[in-house]
Amino acid sequence: MRAPSPSARWWATLSLISGGVWLALSLAPFFVTTLLGLPFAALALVGGWLGRRAADPADPGAGRRAKWGLGLGCAGCLWQIAYFTLLGGALIAGLPSLVEYLRKTLTP
Repeated sequence: MRAPSPSARWWATLSLISGGVWLALSLAPFFVTTLLGLPFAALALVGGWLGRRAADPADPGAGRRAKWGLGLGCAGCLWQIAYFTLLGGALIAGLPSLVEYLRKTLTP
């Protein structure tokens, strides 16, 4: 039995850690945390892909870590899409009311 690839384990572990950080930052309700988390999202997605690609069948732990990191990265991205879609929809839905309010208050 040959030794597992340290490169695969490294990418898988990096993906898992950065995926968790990205998910935590994306769930925080502040815009700044989303911007801070984007590099972690890229690390989670790229690291998970590279970790899965380089995973050795003799080392199933690295493959599982890479899958979890990739999954957490995707979950954070899906949350961002859903959150900003709902937020944008609410802002667009309120736009006619804002225009009407401004028209009433600005006219003498």
